Amino acid sequence: MSNENVLCIATDWLQARFDLGRGYWTCTQDTINSFPYTFISRQYAENDFSHKQIIPYAIVFNRKGEVLSYERCGSEKRLSGLNSAGIGGHVNDSDRGNTLYSR
Repeated sequence: MSNENVLCIATDWLQARFDLGRGYWTCTQDTINSFPYTFISRQYAENDFSHKQIIPYAIVFNRKGEVLSYERCGSEKRLSGLNSAGIGGHVNDSDRGNTLYSR
């Protein structure tokens, strides 16, 4: 893991607005852009539970309802060889724009 800065939102702010037991939420562009986000060192964020790392993730289905999956490989040894049912990853400060969500 490189020393990168990743997108995070304070856990207590999220808990006051969302059921964190759910795996996903439907949000509008305006809702996403109102989030008080920050970028924190990934090494710190991995062990800091006062912030949640925001990791976009997409699951792709074909017309038959089958899910795209692939075998993991790469720098994260704990994931190597496992199957993944989606595509996504951390948002780094180098991805930063004027807002969190834009078209």
